[in-house]
Amino acid sequence: ADHRHGGSFTTALADGRPAYVRRRTSGRDGSAALRRVTRASKKSWLAGKKRLWDTNDATILAAENAVDSWEHCYRGLRGLLIGATRSAQSMYGTAKTVVTTTEHHLLLPVRDCILLPAFSLTENAVSTTAEFLQSEEAARLAGTGLDVVRGTPFIGESLLAPALVTSVNIMKTTWQIAQYPIPSKDAVRHSVDWAMTGTKMALSHLGQEISFYAKLVDANVTRTMLHTQWRVLGSGPYSTLGMENKQAVLDHLCERYFSLSSEVQRYELAAHIKAQNRSL
Repeated sequence: ADHRHGGSFTTALADGRPAYVRRRTSGRDGSAALRRVTRASKKSWLAGKKRLWDTNDATILAAENAVDSWEHCYRGLRGLLIGATRSAQSMYGTAKTVVTTTEHHLLLPVRDCILLPAFSLTENAVSTTAEFLQSEEAARLAGTGLDVVRGTPFIGESLLAPALVTSVNIMKTTWQIAQYPIPSKDAVRHSVDWAMTGTKMALSHLGQEISFYAKLVDANVTRTMLHTQWRVLGSGPYSTLGMENKQAVLDHLCERYFSLSSEVQRYELAAHIKAQNRSL
């Protein structure tokens, strides 16, 4: 059904409300939903700020958990390596003891001529290798071997040598890290808190500097736009404008003046207006 409202036709809805009522209600519903979303976003942002920026507890807890995981992994690997080494030593000692205590007349030549010299040769080889790896000869030999690898055609200089050097450096770094003592929780808490506090101070200072220069750029852009605006409106006296133009200029300037939060910017705007159009 059609009903007249204000000189125009409006179509009634199924529930009896006119269309303009529905538009007004839907607009209110949309505004309420937007406000709810805004409030929820603001609460989430404040909760995140309070948890991550206002305090360092979350970062300290994450660092402590990381150190605990590293300690657990380190102790597990260390125990595995120690267990494997002790097992190998035990097996070697047991085998050597069995060979040494063998008194069977048929096995005595084998023991004296083969097995015992083999054990002695193995021990001397291990001891000599350990001493050689710690000597300067090993470093020179490693350099010579690297030169030989670099001499490989096509891929020696570009692929094999860098891969070999990187692998050795990774092994050295891993060994050095493994020798570091595991820090205590107090040391981790103090170090992380000090680092996060310094980082936040630096970020705050950086944000202040960026904000300052952004305001400076905005002031310069505003000044340029004001020059353009005066050129568009004309450089004649304010009294030559019509009433509508006068009111538009006043409304715009008042709106611009009260939108500025800095007293310096307000003073610049007023001084600029005074210099450009004294009657205004």
